[in-house]
Amino acid sequence: MKQSKELEELFQSDEAAGFSEEKAAELLESVSLQEIYSWKLSAEQKYILGSLKCKTDILKEASVEKTSLVYKGQKIYYFSNSNFLKLFFMEAGEGCVILKGVTKVLFSEECSLYLEDQKGSQYTICLTHEEVEQKRFLGRELKGEQWFFVEIPYDGKEELKLKAFLQFRETQKILLNPSYKLFFPVSNSLQSNYGIFENSLLQVKGKTLVFTPYTKKQHKELEKKYRRELFGKKEFEVLRYRIAYFILKPFVKKEIWLILDRAARADDNGEHFFKYVMNHYPKGKKIYYVIEKSCPDYKRMKAIGNVLPLGSFCHKLCFLLSGKVISSQFDPYVFKPFQEKGVLLQDLFAYQSVFLQHGVTQNDLSRFLSRQTKNFKLLVSVSEREKQSFLQNCYGYTEKEVRVTGFPRFDYLKEHEKEQTKKILIMPSWRKSIKGSYDVNTGASVYFDGFKNTPYFRFYNSLINDKRLLACMREQGYQGVFALHPGHYKQYVDFEQNDCFTILGEEFSYQEQFIECALMVTDYSSVAFDFAYLKKPVIYARFDEEEFYAGQKYGHGYFDFGKDGFGPVCRNLEDTVNELICRMENGCALEKTYEERINRFYSYQDGDNCKRVLEAVLNL
Repeated sequence: MKQSKELEELFQSDEAAGFSEEKAAELLESVSLQEIYSWKLSAEQKYILGSLKCKTDILKEASVEKTSLVYKGQKIYYFSNSNFLKLFFMEAGEGCVILKGVTKVLFSEECSLYLEDQKGSQYTICLTHEEVEQKRFLGRELKGEQWFFVEIPYDGKEELKLKAFLQFRETQKILLNPSYKLFFPVSNSLQSNYGIFENSLLQVKGKTLVFTPYTKKQHKELEKKYRRELFGKKEFEVLRYRIAYFILKPFVKKEIWLILDRAARADDNGEHFFKYVMNHYPKGKKIYYVIEKSCPDYKRMKAIGNVLPLGSFCHKLCFLLSGKVISSQFDPYVFKPFQEKGVLLQDLFAYQSVFLQHGVTQNDLSRFLSRQTKNFKLLVSVSEREKQSFLQNCYGYTEKEVRVTGFPRFDYLKEHEKEQTKKILIMPSWRKSIKGSYDVNTGASVYFDGFKNTPYFRFYNSLINDKRLLACMREQGYQGVFALHPGHYKQYVDFEQNDCFTILGEEFSYQEQFIECALMVTDYSSVAFDFAYLKKPVIYARFDEEEFYAGQKYGHGYFDFGKDGFGPVCRNLEDTVNELICRMENGCALEKTYEERINRFYSYQDGDNCKRVLEAVLNL
């Protein structure tokens, strides 16, 4: 029989999803219930395995001991963990306050959740939908975390104290200890933390959330108390920002907007939107573009409008004072400039986040872009199909947040769409499977010694040096550009050079390449959407599809490349070369089938995307 460690690894693997319960029970004969509960599995997986091991539903025989569920001396669930009930948002309703969050409700028939005020009134927590798509284990669908909301009557005129409870069966209840996440108006990171919501002051006292009617006197007292604790903790940088914030806040008469792209690179939706608002400046706003001072684009952007150095004191202070943070990226430097210290300033955050997107979302990115992790107040999309993908439950957004406007950078493409030359653009995406080529901390490309041994290198090096392809390019008068992904820039020296292809191993303008080139070869990258917007042919070289998706943290989305793609899908080198030659011999004309797909996909092709985005931002 397998040992405990081997079994743990087996049940952690994807293989366990298809096991029968009979097979699992047989495997569990050699281990104890205590060993099962020591494994690194989810609570529900342990519950399923424990029930199989004991040949009974262990929940039905469990009892409450303090803050745990216990079965025959074994703790099978621990409820005082702050991850059990997570509060993310607070909203004002009609004569009430609405709390929204996520809970790990595993046994809905046995348990119920509610909040209780100081008068004993109870308010049921209503489950809405699961945070992510369901996963399977031993043929069952796991529940996962679920979103909830709860409405509490409150007019802000008197004190309100709320505690969260779990009711187990009818007689036993457990006092819960909620956690307060980034977008909630108060945290419990320090004892004297407080926050402001509407006309109330908020505090977390132990396991109780307390609302107190707002007064300036009480606000000053709480701030003094909080500063004393910060001083005692030697959080001098946080103190510096808090003091500066309260000094400057009364003098900020215009709403501050911060607009960003990559940390060290412009040339994206943020830059194009910034240019537009500089020429159509909305009244009552103060608008800044944020980028690293050391990067080449810094001086160029300063010639357009106000620029703040990323990470500077002015940038961080303006972040606290801002009303809008508008970005094409969702990395921590955009919405978490204070990094781990942000929780100590959380009560001051009042900005609305606007996501311009970096590329059209074609895959399931709910793990990265869900409301739970980003809380975008506006998310722009280019098509109704893309919009509908964001409205799925796993993202958590509604019609209110997701708007079809088109991308700001598409306006620039539209303006220059007639300027193409006889050039081929080959632009593959990054490969997570090629480890060591990308510094996740700095975002910089790092040379990888093993790169030349990868199928990725062999395919593209063979493609740009294929004798048939090069002969056709010379005959038809075409030049080629092989543009490496930024994560692979340093590898340009590995590729064999020739007279037809220029290999770009450094920063270049994506928009200029899209405008100049007549034909694109890519694989899984969203750059195909920009190129197709110009009504130009695309070829998808997807020779390693299974390996590619196995190495990603996201799955397939709504976009089927065979049915929806803007060009043919090639699975090997020969087919890719054949398609390239065929397109060049036909003058890179766009086939009617693909033109119809392009027209169906994009909601707007009129060059007014920036205008629509600005209107949507102003209407927040």
